[in-house]
Amino acid sequence: MFNNVLNDFKTKLQHPFSLIWKWGLVLSSLFWLALSVSPIISNIQEQRALEEDYVTEVTQIDTYLQTYLNSLASRPASEVREGFQSRIAIENISLEDYLNEHNVKIQVYNENGNLVYNSGTTVDSYSTNRTTGRTKSDETGDFLTYQLLYDGSDQIGYYFATFDYQTVANQLSDKQTELIIMAGVNLVIAVVAGLGVAYYFIQPIQKMKRFLKNITADNIADRRLNVSEYRGEITEISESINQMLDQTSEYIDQQIHFVEDVSHELRTPVAIIEGHLNMLNRWGKDDPEILEESLSASVNELERMKVLVQEMLDLSRAGQVDA
Repeated sequence: MFNNVLNDFKTKLQHPFSLIWKWGLVLSSLFWLALSVSPIISNIQEQRALEEDYVTEVTQIDTYLQTYLNSLASRPASEVREGFQSRIAIENISLEDYLNEHNVKIQVYNENGNLVYNSGTTVDSYSTNRTTGRTKSDETGDFLTYQLLYDGSDQIGYYFATFDYQTVANQLSDKQTELIIMAGVNLVIAVVAGLGVAYYFIQPIQKMKRFLKNITADNIADRRLNVSEYRGEITEISESINQMLDQTSEYIDQQIHFVEDVSHELRTPVAIIEGHLNMLNRWGKDDPEILEESLSASVNELERMKVLVQEMLDLSRAGQVDA
């Protein structure tokens, strides 16, 4: 039984315009949307939150650095380094550790352009053409900050900071991969569920189709759908099919009786005409009286046959009109 159902399901899938495909695709789309819309929105919001948190963090650190470094840049390099290594208000750790935790590399220069502090392994070369403020690298996505440091109105140096974007980029990449995998898994689930539900609801129609394909003139009188197996509109359809089978069976019976009646009614005049013709053929054609009698009788039987045929045709037309 299971193999028959499975084979029937495979057969239906081979026809791209079958009801299973049409309803399956519609249901699969609805299932996929139901499974995926909320996770997709949540994933996109999480990605946006990562971006916003990165920008917020950069802004906070950048603002703090500009304020903090204004009090350090004019001092000797040893005091600047000591200032970075001492505890600060942010998270109660040293500024150097705080910047390392947040993947920020900073270089501080005094008013003469000499490097007084560098938290990274590279040295950014000073350029008078550099635009102050914060920009974003097109290549790496890192935020780059170049700010002048002042003591009152006197410029006492500048600093260059790089806010690493790679960690955020990796997190965003993980989120995107997670989104693709989730959408793919949901798609498989939705397709299987959609086609399965479509097949389940269309199965009664397929069962009716198989039933009707096996109907022949020999078994039509005995074959009827079991109405109790169906529900809703399918029950009404099955009842209509049974009524149609009843009418068709009745018409077939009428046709059989009609043919039998025609055969019976025509057999007698044909036999009479055949008898007269045989008699004439043997010896009666030489006797004018017998010849006339036989011809008269044959003509009468022919007229009777014409009347019978006309009555049967009228009866047949009347049956068609009643139908």
